[in-house]
Amino acid sequence: MTKKKFTSVDLFSSEYCQYIQYDFTGSNELPGDSYSIKGSGTSIVGAFFSKGSIVIEGQSKKDIIALDVENKEIIVRPDITLSNLYEFLIPQHLFLASVPSYPGASIGGCIAANVHGQNHMKEGCFSNNVKSLLIYHPDKGLIECSIDKNKDLFDLTIGGYGATGVIHEAKLHLISIKTNLLNVKTVTFQTLFEAFQLMEKESINYDYLHSWCDMSLANRNKQPGLISFGSYKQGNQIKQYKIDHKISKVPLPILINIFGTKLIVVVNKLYYFINTIKCYKTMLLHDFIFPSRSNLFYFSMFGKKGVIEHQVIIPKEKAKRYLEEMMMIIENTNPKISLCHLKVFSGHGSLLRFDGSGYCLALHFYNNSKGINTLQEIDKIDLNYGCKVNLVKDSRLSIESINKQYSEVDLFRLKIRNYDPLIKFRNNIINKVFNKNGK
Repeated sequence: MTKKKFTSVDLFSSEYCQYIQYDFTGSNELPGDSYSIKGSGTSIVGAFFSKGSIVIEGQSKKDIIALDVENKEIIVRPDITLSNLYEFLIPQHLFLASVPSYPGASIGGCIAANVHGQNHMKEGCFSNNVKSLLIYHPDKGLIECSIDKNKDLFDLTIGGYGATGVIHEAKLHLISIKTNLLNVKTVTFQTLFEAFQLMEKESINYDYLHSWCDMSLANRNKQPGLISFGSYKQGNQIKQYKIDHKISKVPLPILINIFGTKLIVVVNKLYYFINTIKCYKTMLLHDFIFPSRSNLFYFSMFGKKGVIEHQVIIPKEKAKRYLEEMMMIIENTNPKISLCHLKVFSGHGSLLRFDGSGYCLALHFYNNSKGINTLQEIDKIDLNYGCKVNLVKDSRLSIESINKQYSEVDLFRLKIRNYDPLIKFRNNIINKVFNKNGK
């Protein structure tokens, strides 16, 4: 084993950990008694390491085990990335629903965080893709699980942040696509609530939606932004697309503070102009569903202090009041907010899954005293309005907030302890949930 430093993308946490590469076709023996599982290592928070754990990174010569085109199913290793899967499946007019915005994410990470994509109203979360799993635990060996077999383990693994063991194989349901070209229409909005209402109304009419709001100069009366609506073009054309496999595996090579300065206003104005200059255009599917496709250099533009992402599901009936109160807080505290995304959710959040019904809002704060003070006030209205914050986005989230926002967190704890009393698979999220070295 070697020892190396692991750092979360938000720069909130960092640890020197023992590190091993895990061969899915090998003996499966693991040294030690505390483990963290690393997928692509690109989660915002430290979901792939923790103090005292041995970090496991899977490696396989063959990431794709089997493809059943007729039944639209594929069996893969968890370390395969979305971009590699896209490159393999698109020529066969197949892909996955509910994929996150970064194509370098691994399938194992998507399962562990139960991620969502660009139209939750139609697709739901990544859990809807998962047919069955093969999981390894050092005390139990290899275990098959699905909705029909070992269902508790299946449910605990999807959205369980790696607490059940190493995923060896995942059988996934695929969707058919006729083309990888989208017709895209972009419209503008003046307030967040207006945008949410429009997205909810139009979600059924489009395949994908992508939204952005300029919060750099927003106030309680005006929060300008844009929504891009994407629908598949007519026809069966699969346009050739060259995947950039040079996506940086070191996401923060150079730390330059742009988003903590007044330059953020210029950057946002330029982004708004570029994306609204043409209201109608044709885009490749890859480019639309993976807006973070290039690399993770964006996060290096917060400098050495890093970023805090706060993603929350707001109950629809309380959203207008919540947004008004949130904007009053932001106007009074004047933090630097580089990014704001909106989505509409229509689901059910069991155990530790970030899911539910409501308006989903994501904000990126520059990590300084103003940002922290603003978030502390927003934390209060999150609780007052019955919101749910995403565990894999906000490193600050306290155990008290988790207990109040996740109604089945105690059930998750009970089931994990029954399955693995020593809780051998841990990371910063699991430690916090079980309050061991958590904050």
